[in-house]
Amino acid sequence: MITKRIALLLVTVSLIPATMSSQFRFHDIEQDTTFAGLQAQVRALYGQQFDVYYAVFDSMIGNIPKPEEQEAITDPYGTLRGAVLFWAVPPERDSENRDSVAVGFFKGGSIIWSSLPIYKGGVTQIFAARDLNHDGEVDIITLWSPSSIYDHSTDVRIISWNGRTGRLISDEEPDSHETKVVTTGSMLQLIRKPNGIYDLRAYWTDQEDMKDSFPSDRIPSRPWVVYTWNGTKYVLSTKRTR
Repeated sequence: MITKRIALLLVTVSLIPATMSSQFRFHDIEQDTTFAGLQAQVRALYGQQFDVYYAVFDSMIGNIPKPEEQEAITDPYGTLRGAVLFWAVPPERDSENRDSVAVGFFKGGSIIWSSLPIYKGGVTQIFAARDLNHDGEVDIITLWSPSSIYDHSTDVRIISWNGRTGRLISDEEPDSHETKVVTTGSMLQLIRKPNGIYDLRAYWTDQEDMKDSFPSDRIPSRPWVVYTWNGTKYVLSTKRTR
């Protein structure tokens, strides 16, 4: 099931129509050679079999977001200009490592940071970029195709970026690295609290045929839930939300 979903992603990511590219566009490096050096560097890091896709921040920063689909992509500290977010995916035939996806940043002709190949799914959207927790770094909210646990949900991973290194600040399982931050589609809202730090409001659908795709936590406000900053990462809040 995982293999089929990711294989579908590899086909569809490079086919996003031009009408959707005013906010972002995912590039297939085999079709767009602007950053051809990236592919060679990724394959040197992870193996010749890896496929590479990327999104260019210069084409996203400052664009007017689409309501109900995306928040603004901002660059509060100038660390995203000239930067490219990439993700490297192993081939379908490599069944043992199919879920070993890596993410990283490419800038000035070089990979300046990359993760281990430990993530499941693949990036489908960059939802927002801003300093969510007021720590002086821009935080990039990325939406991913679902993991093996929740087939109908959207995985959410937040990458904190200081221009040199990145780190994941969304809660995840310690061993499998599957994210604990999930929503339905792109149904996310950023809620600014009085202290200036943002909460993430997500929607865990209660449709009978889909509700088993979400955690069973008994949250009073379901189907709406909130992920809040705990000083280290974004975690699920058990408090009632509006």
